[in-house]
Amino acid sequence: LKDALLDNIRHRLTPQAVKIRTDIEVQCFAYEGIDAIKAALRTGIACSTDDLTISINLIAPPKYVMTVTSLDRDQGIKLLETATQAIQESITAAGGELAIAMAPRAVTEADDRDLAEMMKELAMEGEPVEGEEDR
Repeated sequence: LKDALLDNIRHRLTPQAVKIRTDIEVQCFAYEGIDAIKAALRTGIACSTDDLTISINLIAPPKYVMTVTSLDRDQGIKLLETATQAIQESITAAGGELAIAMAPRAVTEADDRDLAEMMKELAMEGEPVEGEEDR
C-alpha cells in the first residue's frame, strides 16, 4: 500500500510538458520571395536545442505557427522569442518583413483544437467547388 501510494505521488509530481506557441506572418516581395521565406524559417528551426525542438507549420500564407514543447514554460517562451528574432533578422536582410500575430504563450488543448479547426477551414476554402470551371 505504501509503495503504491508513493508511486502515485511521484507520478503526480512529475513535471508536465507545456506546449508553447506563437503565430507569425512572414512576407517577402523581393526577388528571392519564397526562397527567402524558407531560408528565414529554417533559421528559426535552427534555434532548436537537443531538449527543445521548434516546429513551424503553415496556417495560410503568410501566417505560420511556431511551437515547442517544454518542461520549463519560461525557457520555451525565451526560445521562441530567440527564434522569432532570428527569423526577423533573416527575412529583413532579404527585403521581407515579419509581423507577430500572437506573442509566445503556453497553449491549452482548447487552443490546439481551435488551431486545427482553423487549418481545416482554410484547407476547405482552397479546394475547388463543384461547378467551378477554369476559364
